[in-house]
Amino acid sequence: MASALQLITRSLRLCGVAASGETLSAEEAADGLTALNAMLDSWRIDGLLVYQIKEEAAQTLTGGQSLYTIGSGGNFAIERPVRIERAFVRDGTSDYPLRVVSVDTWFEIGDRQTTGYVPEILYYETAYPLGKIRLFPPPGSGYELYLYTWQTLQSFANLTTDLALPPGYENAIVFNLALQIAPEFGAEPSAHVINTANEDLANIKRLNAANRPIIARSDVMPEARGTIFDGY
Repeated sequence: MASALQLITRSLRLCGVAASGETLSAEEAADGLTALNAMLDSWRIDGLLVYQIKEEAAQTLTGGQSLYTIGSGGNFAIERPVRIERAFVRDGTSDYPLRVVSVDTWFEIGDRQTTGYVPEILYYETAYPLGKIRLFPPPGSGYELYLYTWQTLQSFANLTTDLALPPGYENAIVFNLALQIAPEFGAEPSAHVINTANEDLANIKRLNAANRPIIARSDVMPEARGTIFDGY
């Protein structure tokens, strides 16, 4: 978890504006928040989406039903996530973690129609406009499904907002913010800060390219639906 103030403070220390242990002034923190949100906005224009991991409200499962849609108008009526990080089902006071698997692992499962048990596996098909959540085995009655999803981070509402960021994001934000904000304070980032910022940004771009949305196509044979397409 990281707040905007923590990110801004680290960035100002990296470019030599703030000393270790020093508390930022109200003006420095406010300028930092403006710069942070402006940078995140420019990343979105460039196609570099920024994510947070969000705990979603529970969805009551229907006995014997293994397929659930997610997105506006779906069974989970939330923003369609780019990725499901982890999940579990709850039965009363007992929680059962689900194994989130790839498409290859999903299609290796033999009889996917066995019913009446606690689900053990979740496969997320990132179709558009509604994603598809598939469970195995199909659940019995009375279970609730909890999801932790990657959702787009729009901006930091204030300095104290805490956000859970996927691996690699915090460092990329901190080092690149140091580059963005240094000129406002007359500072010069070191070669290490510049190189790390560029490397972290490249890593994030590669990660996002691997998790780009999959577009559901209507021109495929019914038996081929469920296959992954590249969206082009």
